[in-house]
Amino acid sequence: MRYWFLPALLILLGLLSVLTLSSIAPALASRQLVFFLIGGASFVILSRLSWKRFLQLSVFGYGITVALLVLTMIISLQTRNTARWIDVGGLFALQASQLAVPLVGLYIASLIAQTIRITVQHMVTCAALCAVPAVLILIDPDLGTTMVYLASLAPLALFLPISGKQIISLTGVGLATAVIAWVF
Repeated sequence: MRYWFLPALLILLGLLSVLTLSSIAPALASRQLVFFLIGGASFVILSRLSWKRFLQLSVFGYGITVALLVLTMIISLQTRNTARWIDVGGLFALQASQLAVPLVGLYIASLIAQTIRITVQHMVTCAALCAVPAVLILIDPDLGTTMVYLASLAPLALFLPISGKQIISLTGVGLATAVIAWVF
């Protein structure tokens, strides 16, 4: 059960989504099924790879994320005064900011894993690496995704040798930044 529970759950949820979509918009159901099959095949292929290989390739994932976020600002589809999606040959629209959460998180985790003793310089470097995609996402403008992105990276701080006071201070700075970003 341990090996098949997650795939079985994903298959069930995917088929339910296709079934629900077919009752609402039948034309989109077949397209959703194709994307579901592509996602399922990707899941099977990626689950066979070693996690060490992912850590080795994480720097490329970070670079691709930043490049796609910059490309989004240049050639993206404009919807309600926002530029969040890149049209991929008329087949689908790619939201690069959604790739930032797993790919940047993996890269930061690989940096932390390689470090024997984490110093303030390491923490500043990690914060700067996280800030680059955050600023690019915020420029889109997409405050909601920026907040989700930063909140998803916040648990990485639990692996750093910092005190509870510092975590509270960082949380305060994050909330203040969010309020300022919301206002402007």
